[in-house]
Amino acid sequence: MNTKLAVTLMLSGAFGLFTLTASARPDMIINSDGVAGRRPGNTFAGTYSALDESMRAGSVTSINEENVVRYGQPRLVMYEGEAYWQVPVTYRERTYGNGVIISEARALVRNGRVEHWLFRKSAIRVP
Repeated sequence: MNTKLAVTLMLSGAFGLFTLTASARPDMIINSDGVAGRRPGNTFAGTYSALDESMRAGSVTSINEENVVRYGQPRLVMYEGEAYWQVPVTYRERTYGNGVIISEARALVRNGRVEHWLFRKSAIRVP
C-alpha cells in the first residue's frame, strides 16, 4: 500500500506568508509530543541541556563538553522502532599518536533524556 501523508506548515516572515508541504511514509510518521517528547531546546551558549547532563553523568566517555566542536539541529528519527529526537554532535577525538581527528556522533533524545549515543553513519554505540 503506497499511502502518503501531506503535512502543511504555514510560516509568516518579513516577506509574507510561506507554506511548506512535506510528505512522508506512514511508518515514519511521529507524534513528537506524545512519543518522542518535546524538541530538545538549546541553551544561550548553544549547547543542549539533555546532552550536557548525559555527558556529565558518564553515559558517553569519548565525548565531553570540552571537546565538542558544534551541535546540529534536532530532527525526528526512528531507531529500533522508536521515535527520538536526533541531535548531531561534532567533536575532537585524540588518536593514539597524539593526533586529533574530528568525529561525528548523534545523540538520540526521548522525553528530555539522552537514551543512545551513536556514531553518525552507523548504529554503533559511542563508548
